[in-house]
Amino acid sequence: MVRSYKNNMITGASPMGLVLISYDLLIKSLDQAKLATEQQDFEHESEFIGRAARVITDLRYALDMEKGGEISQNLASLYHFMTQRLLEGQAKDTVKAIEDVRKLAASLREAWQAVANQEHPVAYAVGA
Repeated sequence: MVRSYKNNMITGASPMGLVLISYDLLIKSLDQAKLATEQQDFEHESEFIGRAARVITDLRYALDMEKGGEISQNLASLYHFMTQRLLEGQAKDTVKAIEDVRKLAASLREAWQAVANQEHPVAYAVGA
């Protein structure tokens, strides 16, 4: 039942809605990775960091570099940084890396929510 609801929510979402859903999944995955790290559950830590990295990759591939111009280029750079930070963090100071990326993800999600609330030309960065 819950899975069906989530599938319907995703299927019916606008491009902007999908971006927001992606950020929600990213933040949730980072929270789960941090908890697993703190509990020294390295199997789940790796699983959730991998999930977060895949969401970041999806966000990056969703960018429309032609229509989004400089905004899309800046987001691509941020997504690259976020992925690198997670990968580097797995070698040392994992919790700090997760916190850094989560903070950035939360800020970006908040910005996208503001855009969604205003219908602004920046929406073209994701082909909305």
